[in-house]
Amino acid sequence: TVSDFTNAGWVLSQMATALVTTTFPATSTGNGLRVQANPVPANAPAVAIWYQTNGYTNFYMAVDVASLADTNQVIGLLARGSIVDDPGGASGYLANYNFAQLGDTPSSPRQGELQISLLSTQFSTVQLAVGELTLDPARPYRMVFTGVGFHFTVQVYDLQDLTQPLLQMEADDTDSTYDSGFCGLLSYNRSDAGTGVTDVTVDNYFAGQSNPNPAT
Repeated sequence: TVSDFTNAGWVLSQMATALVTTTFPATSTGNGLRVQANPVPANAPAVAIWYQTNGYTNFYMAVDVASLADTNQVIGLLARGSIVDDPGGASGYLANYNFAQLGDTPSSPRQGELQISLLSTQFSTVQLAVGELTLDPARPYRMVFTGVGFHFTVQVYDLQDLTQPLLQMEADDTDSTYDSGFCGLLSYNRSDAGTGVTDVTVDNYFAGQSNPNPAT
């Protein structure tokens, strides 16, 4: 239940009370975490951040994406985040997949984009790395986000083959913007403020200072 989840140390950041629905549906490996967020009509986007308040400098994060609705939404792993009641005040480093984003130019219509982003308040982002990647919403994937000092790596795997990433990107923050903070999960809709929803189910989330199982 949600109360069990919060009693375990998880905190929900949402734009207003009752905009986010959290459930725990069955997945292939047990119970997953389904997060559905609604916007503030004509005012603010659909967004939810579930996080734990443990602070990390170096970090290793991983999550399995069991299902992702075919909408203009973002699923992200947020690291070195700031603790906020309002997600519009969040900041940190974000490994995010934008499900419906086009390629970098009008002549590049490939759907889907993986980014390593520097997140500032009011959902302002600066991309440290960008790669085009099209994921099938019917297939499960694993996202891995690592930070050592100010060097960051993100990998996306098909869950049926964890030996070779579909895409791996690395980037450095030469400004050394955020040196520590919480880790968590972010769900966000990129549509105009006040429109669009999010719906994502994840499983097997982990956050720590380093990879607990570095073997292939």
